[in-house]
Amino acid sequence: MEGYADMGKKYLWGYTLITIVSAFTLLAALYIVTAGLLKQLFPWLFLSDTVLALYLFIGINIILILGRYKALEGIVKILLALLTVALIITTTTVLFKGPIEQLPNFSPQPLFNEIGLLFMIGLMGWMPTAVEASSWVSLWRLKRIKKTKKRSTLLQKTT
Repeated sequence: MEGYADMGKKYLWGYTLITIVSAFTLLAALYIVTAGLLKQLFPWLFLSDTVLALYLFIGINIILILGRYKALEGIVKILLALLTVALIITTTTVLFKGPIEQLPNFSPQPLFNEIGLLFMIGLMGWMPTAVEASSWVSLWRLKRIKKTKKRSTLLQKTT
């Protein structure tokens, strides 16, 4: 952000505008995709995607507002571990079982319905990522260094 400020106020304001617009659209998309995935994993959740996304938003924001960054990092690590295990199981299953036969009454769903759109968003990910992501990571890291009073070994060697 200091780099944009050094370039001039118009760049900093442009960055701010992009960040605000992107934050709302990006977060809305991520929450709704996550809600859709949760409903697929837990079919007994009888909430709408919108309500479930709102609960996710509120829960994560409470964790952040309370400054429980370590708890959020722990949750993310657990989720990444679970996704890694799921990927290994899926890959192993495909390698050993091979392709499956098509179901006799199978008809592909249109790509631009609700499920198709959620799948496309999840498949595409956010690459390349938004311009403000570098600032988010930097600010998160600086806050973590201030809270833990520890710098990473990489930062100690380069500064």
